[in-house]
Amino acid sequence: MTVTQTPLWTALITPMQADGCVDFAALTRLLYEQATAGNGITLLGSTGEGANLSLAERQAIIEHACRLQLNVPLMVGVGGLDLASQLDWLAFCETQPVSAYLLVTPIYAKPGAQGQQRWFKPYSMR
Repeated sequence: MTVTQTPLWTALITPMQADGCVDFAALTRLLYEQATAGNGITLLGSTGEGANLSLAERQAIIEHACRLQLNVPLMVGVGGLDLASQLDWLAFCETQPVSAYLLVTPIYAKPGAQGQQRWFKPYSMR
């Protein structure tokens, strides 16, 4: 399924266990529910818990979702404050079968037009 065929993209929560670890069993159920409905899936969006997860946790979530080989496209949030870290995150995501990226300006910063151009330029150079 291509990105343009997807009528709805669901921004999925990252379910957590009481101890603060990712609940992969619950995540699997949510992913399959969305795939059954034919919805595209957005993981680790710009305003959710993704900003508070470690790189290892984010990588585990994406790898887990991709291993399920869902028949719908997967969008991954690429946002943060540190451009170098976000480029590392994007480089990891490029190793996975990700269909799209949710790119935002630096979270909680308000760069002007020139700052936004500098932020997005490395993404457009791929």
